[in-house]
Amino acid sequence: MQRNLLLLLPLYVLLGTPAIETMIPPNMQEQECDFDIVWGLSARRGLRRTMEDTHVALSPYGNDRAFFAIYDGHGGKQAAQMAAQLLHERLLQALVENPETARQAILEKAFEQTEECIIQEKSTNSGTTAILALLEKSNLHVAWVGDSRAIVIRGNEVKLATRDHKPDVPEEKERIEKAGGTVGICGVSRVFPSGLAVSRALGDHDIKCRDKGMIIATPEIMQLPLQNNDILISACDGLWDVISNDGAMEIVHSLIKKDMTALKSEYPYTKLAFEFEEECGDESMRIIARVLRDTAVGRGSTDNISVMAVQFKKRDTLKLAEADLLKQCVLP
Repeated sequence: MQRNLLLLLPLYVLLGTPAIETMIPPNMQEQECDFDIVWGLSARRGLRRTMEDTHVALSPYGNDRAFFAIYDGHGGKQAAQMAAQLLHERLLQALVENPETARQAILEKAFEQTEECIIQEKSTNSGTTAILALLEKSNLHVAWVGDSRAIVIRGNEVKLATRDHKPDVPEEKERIEKAGGTVGICGVSRVFPSGLAVSRALGDHDIKCRDKGMIIATPEIMQLPLQNNDILISACDGLWDVISNDGAMEIVHSLIKKDMTALKSEYPYTKLAFEFEEECGDESMRIIARVLRDTAVGRGSTDNISVMAVQFKKRDTLKLAEADLLKQCVLP
């Protein structure tokens, strides 16, 4: 029956029946050559007094996009919370109003506007890292400030990896010194006189007003055309301080090969006696994020840890359209 129906398609078109593309629901048209997405998050407070991480996961984001972000606050949680409320809103507004504008310019503007709002909130001197992933059709855009990191795993390769904005990165150190600061070691590499362990961040009102140009909020941006079954791992430095990019890839590979029954049996969720612990999203991706998180704890990480795992599964639009047409047409 299916074959006969497909042979009749030209006749339907000639007789005025809508073309296949108009028979697909509007959101499916927007997402042609796009991906189905499964994501999960696992987060916990380490030995810090407060949990200053937060996250945003929006799928869909608008009609035909997805948005994922992790914010790792320092000096308080207010800046991270404000960024989590504002950045995706500013970005989506710009994407809708300026669809033809280069994505780098739009992302930079969204960071700039979010920074302005946080700096104007003089009741807080806190700051935050920010790392976001924006999916549009088949393209993943990653933008970040600070030392939260994202990697994209494709097969046996880390296809994309952001670089941490640490003060001792040569380009960052040069900029800091030109602005009158110094880079030194106090446990870890830090910017002085502020003492911050990152060279880029949102917020930090007093530091930026006093030490201009040392800590900036301008993001770096990377873009990657996605392929079927690519996996994004995004996390704050509590993970990456003790797990390498390749180490994370190996853990993901060991888990992705197992079916859900085996995963649930081997890695059951048991809420520990911590003041803050959170999981959300798809169960298989939550388990991947949880195992990465707990591996970091086992290797000595005492920081707050937030890990997000996202898998992109390529849509076959023609098959979806065909299935939709079969449902709508009745043959004699």
